Amino acid sequence: MDATTGAGTYSFTMPSSHLTLIPEFTVPISTAQDLVKIHRKYGEFLLTKDLDLGTKWDSTIYVYGDFNGNGHRITYGGKNSLFENVYSGGSVRHLNVNANVRGKGMYIGGIAAINDGIIEDCVVSGKVRNRMKYSTAAGVAGKNERDGEGGIISHCHVLCDVIEAPTSCGIASQLEGATIRDNVFNGRFANLDGHSYMI
Repeated sequence: MDATTGAGTYSFTMPSSHLTLIPEFTVPISTAQDLVKIHRKYGEFLLTKDLDLGTKWDSTIYVYGDFNGNGHRITYGGKNSLFENVYSGGSVRHLNVNANVRGKGMYIGGIAAINDGIIEDCVVSGKVRNRMKYSTAAGVAGKNERDGEGGIISHCHVLCDVIEAPTSCGIASQLEGATIRDNVFNGRFANLDGHSYMI
């Protein structure tokens, strides 16, 4: 159903528990197939319901647009981060993630392997592991690097355990020029090589 107001045209979807207001030109995301389709797409994306992606998540998604979790939760497990890269100009906001990751990459995070964009106002729970030699695991992003105006992680709450990795980071591994601010880590470290960082 569509409705037009003085502020523009909105579409309505009616989940079982509440009404979701979707602004015009925003793409609703309500299935795993919808989520995969945001790969390398620009635009506004709005999660309209909780998603369970199963225990074998292996998709590689590059976030070029703005992904609004709308306070919903994505639950997943597997060898990959939820997103491979949040690109400069892209963002992930207002998302709850329950991760159970056994990574096999150089960088693994509960939300993204690499963040060049903006990740803010997110909550991560579960477990993040990465047993690849010389690798890094982190609650939010395996690597946070500045590219243009990006490389920002802010106001996230990490409750997950970051374990079984050569290098463990509570929020993200930090490169010069990138920004990690106003985040909270309440998880646990148990790394392989003795390198743990509370950032």
